[in-house]
Amino acid sequence: MGAIQETNYHDFADRAIAKAKDGRMPVEAVFELTFRCVLKCKHCYTACNQYADQEMTAIEWCRLIDEAADLGTIELLITGGDPMLRGDVFKKVYTHAKKRGLWITVYTSGNLIHEKWAQFFAKNPPFLIEITLYGATEATYEKVTQVKGSFKRCMEGIEWLEKYKVPFKLKTVILDINKNEVHACKKISISHGQKDFRIDAALHPKLNGSDIPLSHRLTPKEVLEFDMADEQRKKDFEKQFQRPLKARLPEEVRNFHCGAGQANFFCNPYGKLQVCTIVPGKEYQYDWKNGGNLKEAFYEFFPTITNTRPKRPQRCHPCNLWDVCDMCAGWAQTVHGDLETPVDWMCEVTHRRAMAFGTDPKLFSHSMMYKKIAEGKTFPETKVPDEGFHSLGGLLLPSMDKAATQKSSCNKGTGCCKKEQHEPNSFQKTLPTSLIDENSSGG
Repeated sequence: MGAIQETNYHDFADRAIAKAKDGRMPVEAVFELTFRCVLKCKHCYTACNQYADQEMTAIEWCRLIDEAADLGTIELLITGGDPMLRGDVFKKVYTHAKKRGLWITVYTSGNLIHEKWAQFFAKNPPFLIEITLYGATEATYEKVTQVKGSFKRCMEGIEWLEKYKVPFKLKTVILDINKNEVHACKKISISHGQKDFRIDAALHPKLNGSDIPLSHRLTPKEVLEFDMADEQRKKDFEKQFQRPLKARLPEEVRNFHCGAGQANFFCNPYGKLQVCTIVPGKEYQYDWKNGGNLKEAFYEFFPTITNTRPKRPQRCHPCNLWDVCDMCAGWAQTVHGDLETPVDWMCEVTHRRAMAFGTDPKLFSHSMMYKKIAEGKTFPETKVPDEGFHSLGGLLLPSMDKAATQKSSCNKGTGCCKKEQHEPNSFQKTLPTSLIDENSSGG
């Protein structure tokens, strides 16, 4: 018998996901335990509505884990909001997923991690914990989060994970607020032994229809400048954009060309299953909590969404750059309220990258976006929006009634809050007892 061939996690996961997309299997699951958070980040896309009393219980989440594991799920991302606000619910969901053999990644602000939580994770190791650095200094970090003391708590959380040898990774999102500290954030990551530092410049409108996060978005030209300034990022994009590219055949054109709803699924805090977290409209949600089941959602309901074809011609359809473009149905839904209208910001970013990273110009020089860039112009949509709500798409939230409003826990303490900006609060004021479920102390 020959030696067993070894492979790393990422290669195995990539092959599993590719195979799942061909045969349809829920390899990846994303659980949004709550939309609540200890921070009030200016760019956050989750809805301000909290509805803490209507979030799923630990028993319900564990039942969904069982259904997922039985259908072949191997990866679980637990996120929010900040999922660690769910305290004992988080621990029960996490440990049950571990017992079912799932590889778990946790997205958290790091602000709630102290020694007991680090001990809990050391005893029950995740595949990875990912923490976002919103700035390399207290002033910048807290200008983004709008919560005093949050930078110190994040740094302390990272140190606790490091002390107890819990696997973690740092990343950042580029905003107009922190763009001058991105490279300093990477240095912090390297100082903690983390060389793989992810930088993301893509900002979505809020799930409730607000465009306010886009006011902090970089221009496509600024995004390219960051791509070019980071040597590893530049090499990665050159490899991606210099490979053979071609347009899709007419019969290959669908609204969903990613793995959404084919290799993964999302569940929001209220038990609604979605093919993607940024495709939240009522018609795209399956009510698992009230009598549904994952098998029916994944194999019967999801295909009615992912197999849809565009109803009208779009410039994306014949584009040779579609396979290296991050434009997707989710972007279209959050920006335009439908699954197919191209997002000009994303289109411009892709074309600028193609021009900079060595894609054969013959493949895209005929496009309208290329001509606009060459003329020194961009589409109107790439400008910062003037007002807050585009009122398209929108998140399906529990019904708004007096009782639900009173029990909701907004960081401002005012329930359903349509005014998107809050004044900076102290960390203590941001964490009233009513905001934290059961026990968030960890271990």
